Amino acid sequence: MTELDEALSRFHELSPIWGGELANHGPMACETLEELGHSALIPAMVDRYAPRVPLMPKGKPLQKESARDSLGHSNLAADWIATFEERLSKEPWHDVLLSALGLLCDGLFGAGGHGYLRTAHAVRALKKRDTECRRRELAHGLGYWAATYQVLPGEPGKNSRGSFKNALENLRSPSAFDSDQLFTRSVDGFTQLSSFRDAVAWPSFSSENAIADSYEMIRIAADCFQNTDSGWLAAAHGITTASAIRLFGLDSKDAILMKLTRRAWQVCLCFYALCPKNRIPEKNGNQVKSKLYKSVEEIGYLAACSLDEHIIKLTEACIREFNLGGDEILLEIASRAVTNLETKGLRVC
Repeated sequence: MTELDEALSRFHELSPIWGGELANHGPMACETLEELGHSALIPAMVDRYAPRVPLMPKGKPLQKESARDSLGHSNLAADWIATFEERLSKEPWHDVLLSALGLLCDGLFGAGGHGYLRTAHAVRALKKRDTECRRRELAHGLGYWAATYQVLPGEPGKNSRGSFKNALENLRSPSAFDSDQLFTRSVDGFTQLSSFRDAVAWPSFSSENAIADSYEMIRIAADCFQNTDSGWLAAAHGITTASAIRLFGLDSKDAILMKLTRRAWQVCLCFYALCPKNRIPEKNGNQVKSKLYKSVEEIGYLAACSLDEHIIKLTEACIREFNLGGDEILLEIASRAVTNLETKGLRVC
């Protein structure tokens, strides 16, 4: 059994939720450590993260006829997980995934997108190695997504008037980032505004390349990241949410992937809007590139050694997108993440 499979088996005894409404990031962080090539650090990540998470009660599979009405009921998380475990014991995992994406896609913002993110990481792990632990992890991701299902207002791309960047022109940003408020609650004040719905509807989505659209979202989130200090964690989630589109391994023209990309746009808009433009430029800001580590491998290693779930996931996403032809700003963000960022005290997701 691999280090990742052992970690997943331990996390599967635990709830996907801790601290009231916070997401269990442990499995995603461990999968990312494997992706970065630092599986040796997975046991330390488990030992650091798992003690905070409560045990999960035993669930019972939901009846098919009541499943849709049970979406968005977080108290049914264990039952939703049991439902997907049962399906995955009888059907190929890829078939279950595609069916579930059709059901869950519209509610991608559930738990600030973390059910979707956990599912994406599980899919990447399964594509590398099909094991019982990894199929069970897919059940946990899908079950958490179903239990926290939340639809945001607006119809992505309805107006199809221009670029993603131009859609932000009238989007409101706060004067300060609220580090004591969950993402899902912080957005309540502005998602009901017409300016948010207009931004959702504004962009012209590609009919042939969902991956290209997702990169446009990443680039906007990267700009937000570079222009905020206190809101960097919201911007980081904009990057990881858009980047996770790739992890499903679907064709860029696939109808489900295109729908996922449109719903991810809504979620990314929430994260963009939570980022106050309050970063104080460094005195030697024009020398940022010279501060980069000598190699991508070193940046990845430092992220892994941090054992910080958000820094690990953000850094890996930036490195992956850069290696696939992305802008050098992504390496700047990864470098900043491993040198002077920390999530201590932030309880927002």
